[in-house]
Amino acid sequence: MKSKAILTLALFLATVAGSNLLKAQENCALNLKRAQELFGIGQIEEIPVLIESCLQSGFTREEKILAYKILINAYVFDDNPEKAGVVMLGFLKKYPEYNVISTDPSEFINLMQQFDNRPRFSVGLTLGGTSSVIRVIDPVNTSPLRGNFGLYSPSGIGYHASLMFIKNLNSKIELAIETDFKSTVFSQSLSPNSFTSISYIESQQIISLPVSATYTLGKGKYTPYARLGINTGLLISSGADIITDPGSESPRISNLNNRQLIGFYGVLGGGVKFKISKAYLFLDVRYNVALANQVNNSGRNDTTADELWLYQTRDDNFYHDDVNFSLGFVRTLYQPRKK
Repeated sequence: MKSKAILTLALFLATVAGSNLLKAQENCALNLKRAQELFGIGQIEEIPVLIESCLQSGFTREEKILAYKILINAYVFDDNPEKAGVVMLGFLKKYPEYNVISTDPSEFINLMQQFDNRPRFSVGLTLGGTSSVIRVIDPVNTSPLRGNFGLYSPSGIGYHASLMFIKNLNSKIELAIETDFKSTVFSQSLSPNSFTSISYIESQQIISLPVSATYTLGKGKYTPYARLGINTGLLISSGADIITDPGSESPRISNLNNRQLIGFYGVLGGGVKFKISKAYLFLDVRYNVALANQVNNSGRNDTTADELWLYQTRDDNFYHDDVNFSLGFVRTLYQPRKK
């Protein structure tokens, strides 16, 4: 019985609240209509009282935009530019992406043009996959048969995630600084002799700091863009599995000592943005071009310290590129101000 009484009371309160909200909206709609009539006959003194109390709640989006325009113009015609500017600033904070239309009053347009309402900063995140591309610089052969250097290929799809901080330089160019975590994997298939085949599989985890600029092509809801930048990566983990046929499978080998921990890359890419309110979604594709050999050669001549040698493999000198494909979300931060 007690729970039923509580439910009945809750329904009653919700009904009352909904009724009061509906009544407030109806009153605000009447206030807006009255404000339009007063503005039409030049009696602007009463307009702020009618409109300001409804700007926080009581108007629909379309009514609120119209109310802001009437209120701003009322202050302009009342020779109160300071108050008109304050209301315009509130309007731009609420609707930073508003575009003027042909029916907007010229006074409203002129005042709006006195404000800088370009986006200042953006923040975002990306999630996606990554695929390794190995470019051999200098093959190191474990076979007496020259030319049998093995074949590198991606070994499945890795993943990556990043946080983005973006500075909006202008309407076309954005400068992005990211913190990216990446897990990637590649393999090598080789035959050191005519009766043995070896599969070498290496997985890596990398934290990187890409810095890139994008240039937006065109304008609209869907906009392509091009990307150019640099990237610095820190290798935090590298492990190898080696399978010999016929033979055995190696235990997991830590290969971190055989790799350069710091990597430098050029970044080439592009994608498509999909605009939504105060934000955008995007599809991004990048190619990270390694600029230095990833192999650390300091211990190559010491075969007793090289676990790979036990399984008839040696590191080739190679560039480790990768292709990233991502989905992302960016929230645009506006800070309208007087020019």
